[in-house]
Amino acid sequence: MTGGFIAAFLVLFFLVRLSWRRIYRFRNRTENDVVPFLLAVDLAELSYLVDNFTEERLRYDLTPGEFRKEQLVRLRLLQEYTRRMRHNADILQEWGEYGFNRRRYADEDGIRSHSLELIKSCREFRYGARAVQLQLHLWFIRMKLFPARPAPLLSSTRQVDGSFDLLFAYQGIRIAAEYLSRAYGDDCFANLAEAL
Repeated sequence: MTGGFIAAFLVLFFLVRLSWRRIYRFRNRTENDVVPFLLAVDLAELSYLVDNFTEERLRYDLTPGEFRKEQLVRLRLLQEYTRRMRHNADILQEWGEYGFNRRRYADEDGIRSHSLELIKSCREFRYGARAVQLQLHLWFIRMKLFPARPAPLLSSTRQVDGSFDLLFAYQGIRIAAEYLSRAYGDDCFANLAEAL
C-alpha cells in the first residue's frame, strides 16, 4: 500500500516537473537571449572549494568545531555554485537545441555540429551536477541532524563515480559554447566570452 503511494507520488512529481519545464522553457533561445540570462560563476573560488589540499589545511589549522562551521559555509556556497552552473547549462542547452533545430538539414556554417556538441556537454553536466547536488543536500541534512559527526570533505564531491568531474565538465560546456558562438560571429563570441 505504501509502495503504491510512493510510486504514485514519484510519477506525479515527474509529470509536474515535466509540465513545469515545458511551460517555462524558452522555445527559441537565439544568440541574443543567452548572455542576459547567464549567472556569474567564479571558477577560481569554485576550485578553491573543492580543493583537497585546502580542506586538509583547514582541518589541520582549525579546531573540529570551527572546521565544521567553516565546512557548513563552504557547503552552502558549493550548493549555490552548483545551482548556478546547472542554470547556465540549461540556458546554453536551450540555445544549442535552437541552433540544432534551425540547421537540421544544413550544416554549412558549423552551427549544427557545434550545437550538437553543446547539447551533449550540457546534458552530461546536468546529470552529473544533479548527483553532486543530491550528495550536498544529504550532507547538509546530516550535518544539521547529527552535529557530533565529523564534517564531510567537499573535495570528494568534485568527482562522481570517477567518470564525471564537476569542474572539467563545466569547462567542457564553456568550450562548446565558445565554439558555437564563433560560428555565430565575432560579436556573439565576444559577448559570450565576457559572460562566461
